[in-house]
Amino acid sequence: MTLEEVQRELRELSKLEPDWDSYGARSISDVAIGMSNRFLETVVKQIGEQIYLYAIVPIPDGGISLEWHTFKLDIGVDISPEGKLGYLLVKHCGTEHTFEEREEVPWLDMINKVVEVMQ
Repeated sequence: MTLEEVQRELRELSKLEPDWDSYGARSISDVAIGMSNRFLETVVKQIGEQIYLYAIVPIPDGGISLEWHTFKLDIGVDISPEGKLGYLLVKHCGTEHTFEEREEVPWLDMINKVVEVMQ
């Protein structure tokens, strides 16, 4: 996925109306959209034009989840409606899986974590 393709998807998510999931979900916040764009632009500067993003998923609270999957690691970065960052990292070791989860992760730490997963 290129940055342009991702930005097109983010524009589509920004059009979601309240209750888009029929369970009372909020519209995706402008802050989450803007932060997602900036975050992905920064990732592109670090790892190159191909982002290798697996999915962009709206979160019912008005945030966005960005997901990357590799053979040994998966990472989901959640961007809250207020722009706070968190992640879930899954490490695959054969049939074993370990999980690491953090909330309110500083910007640079989050960028470094995604770059680490993608290298």
